[in-house]
Amino acid sequence: MRISHHDKLLLFEMEFASLVFIIILSFLFYAYRGRALFYIITLIAGFILYFWMLLEENVHKTGKQHAYFEYTSSYIIMGQAALALGLLSYYFQVQFLIIVLLAISVIMYSISLSRILLFKIVFPR
Repeated sequence: MRISHHDKLLLFEMEFASLVFIIILSFLFYAYRGRALFYIITLIAGFILYFWMLLEENVHKTGKQHAYFEYTSSYIIMGQAALALGLLSYYFQVQFLIIVLLAISVIMYSISLSRILLFKIVFPR
């Protein structure tokens, strides 16, 4: 399968943006991992981002989903699930699970944020 030069650049930019988001979010999540309010605020922000994507893509009116929406919404929901399980681990004070689930949610959120950045802001068409 042959990948065009433009697609290679897009993939490189998405990987680079994801790495930058991973670095920023990992510092943020690690610093606030011991606060339950951080988990709740992040979950609310994730749901707001998800519903904004629903409204932006007009999925509720047209019923059609673009490939951008399908993958990005899946990454957001996987990050939300990992963060909710991290909140449960925080409640039961299971430190290992907190770190693992926060790492999963950081990766999922950073990938979805990089896709939103590239597909909505940098390359809107």
